[in-house]
Amino acid sequence: MSSIVVRFLLALLYLCLMPVVFAVSMFILWEVMGQRRIAFVVTNIITNSLMIAGWFLIWCGQVKWTETRAIWTGLSFVFAGMAGGVVFLVLRLFHSDVDVAVFACGPTVGLAWMAQSAFIWRESSGERRDRIEQMGVGVNTCASCGYNLTGMQPNQPCPQCGVVQA
Repeated sequence: MSSIVVRFLLALLYLCLMPVVFAVSMFILWEVMGQRRIAFVVTNIITNSLMIAGWFLIWCGQVKWTETRAIWTGLSFVFAGMAGGVVFLVLRLFHSDVDVAVFACGPTVGLAWMAQSAFIWRESSGERRDRIEQMGVGVNTCASCGYNLTGMQPNQPCPQCGVVQA
């Protein structure tokens, strides 16, 4: 099994574990604190922290870190927090119970960050082309976008970007 498949399965199992973490920590905190709303907030913080830390640890070794990726990864925390805030505000506008809004905005933050990280950390076409060349595989790729042109006739446009290959 390749390392990417192992990471994918580990990430899937880890995500499935998060509702259990949420339920157990919510039960314990609600019993200890006695206040549901504070228990929701603290549980959301714990669950999101574990979710983001685990996701980062699982995938960070696969990412080719650049300054731009590091900056966007940091900014994605702000955007994820904003997504949680929007969910909270929309639910508060249409639902009278604050606890429902607090409960729903919690997973939104972690899931929004993970979705953003998938786009920020993805391999660019240039990085893919460089990786294939480093492997020593004689793959014919588009000079513009890095699309694999194996089997294409010369002087035909790239099916990905439309640039005519010389």
